Amino acid sequence: MENSKFEIKNTFIKDWKVVRYPYSNATLTLLNNNEFKYQEAGHISKLYSEGIWSQKNDTITLNSLRPNKCLYIDDFSLNTKETFESMVTTITNCLPESSSITFTEFSNSQFIIKKDSLIYLNLNKDYKKKYGNYKIY
Repeated sequence: MENSKFEIKNTFIKDWKVVRYPYSNATLTLLNNNEFKYQEAGHISKLYSEGIWSQKNDTITLNSLRPNKCLYIDDFSLNTKETFESMVTTITNCLPESSSITFTEFSNSQFIIKKDSLIYLNLNKDYKKKYGNYKIY
């Protein structure tokens, strides 16, 4: 019985393709040591995140660890309305370099493991209604 739990757990420890927006290319990597890495590239942007994940039954939760570098923050859930003037940074009152990448924040971001995909649970309801949920496979 113990081996089957281990095998089930390991089926989702891998690289996941994430489709958030048209023309973006993203990968969420879950590692054996309960760390994760996220990278996304679009036409003119690059985003990343790193942090820790935990599992409870069929649900995994991701929490980012903010870097000690001045970067703009992208909210993975899209629950924070962003304008250029309201953008938050990783360090209070800092001004990121214009060519810097953006930090994507996962804050208690929950996903249900469903066979060969992850179902994101925290997406902004208006965005989800208009465009559907992210595709993660």
